[in-house]
Amino acid sequence: MDGGISRLYEVKEKVGSGSFGTVWKAIDRRTRQVIALKRVAGVLRNARSAQKIYREVEFVKIFSKHPNIVSLLDVHVAANSLDVYLALEFMDSDLRKFIRGGQLRREYIPAVMAQLLQGMQFVHSGNIIHRDLKPANILINRNHQARISDFGLARSITSEYTGNDPVLTQYCGTTWYLAPEALLGSKWYTVSADMWSLGLILGEMLTGKPIFTGDSQMGVMESILSSVSCPAPRDLVRLFPRHAQWIHSFRPGQLRPLKRILQRQPQEAADLVIRLLHINPNERPTADQALRHPCVASYRKRWPMFDRDVKLRVPDTALLQCGEYRDLIRRIENKMESMKRVSHVKI
Repeated sequence: MDGGISRLYEVKEKVGSGSFGTVWKAIDRRTRQVIALKRVAGVLRNARSAQKIYREVEFVKIFSKHPNIVSLLDVHVAANSLDVYLALEFMDSDLRKFIRGGQLRREYIPAVMAQLLQGMQFVHSGNIIHRDLKPANILINRNHQARISDFGLARSITSEYTGNDPVLTQYCGTTWYLAPEALLGSKWYTVSADMWSLGLILGEMLTGKPIFTGDSQMGVMESILSSVSCPAPRDLVRLFPRHAQWIHSFRPGQLRPLKRILQRQPQEAADLVIRLLHINPNERPTADQALRHPCVASYRKRWPMFDRDVKLRVPDTALLQCGEYRDLIRRIENKMESMKRVSHVKI
């Protein structure tokens, strides 16, 4: 642990780790607030990873205004100039652990889903796509308050193109939760890909296990085609020109119709899952439309939305040097610290 960070935070226990960071439960020595301290080691050593942590910091800072997005409290570049620490709102667990541990109470599932839809409605109103929605990236408390986190793969869908060249990369997120258009390598997908992921998250909350699995992207696609009805051949050619023939000719060894997978679940919740899991992205409801569904409508709350496109200072088309990303993050660090000092001044 960086010495300067240790002077700011009293680390209590490790609560999680993954490919992009380690998280501890800690106490802010200045405010005595319990926080989640996320260390991303060596992230400023490589331009691509530095770009990702910069996006993570910027997007979470912007979206923290919404109650269903995790709040960014502080950001720090370590003394070694390679590690980045994020001080985040502390949540008890993540949805993946909640589901696997049997802590998710069934009667709260519609309320949790409504919170996720509200969070993504806010994000999508700024024309941003998350691209990595999965249970492990949904933070949750024992009272079933949910927060969306991990925006490192998020992208703008208004400024991602220069001429005819898309900037959306083929890989995004965990394969099991990717929409078909992302699995098949499309670079032109939209916020409807997030809606597919939300459908899978709701399905997993209901059944207790992932809906579609596979050892590869095509393996997951085969799992999808074994359960979900295909669009008409004419639509397939338009939606998936490089894979339309393969999809049309695919003959699953074992059918697992989605309705059968969900047959023991509450009818309204199962219907919302089925509506969200359309192979044709144009047929999936938006977050606003999904919030009107009977499964979640009674939990809907109205929050202000963006009236403009959310754009970062560095466009997605640009890849800066590591030092430039370090300077950008330090600028955010200094600005947040300055705003805290101003808020503490007594008038």
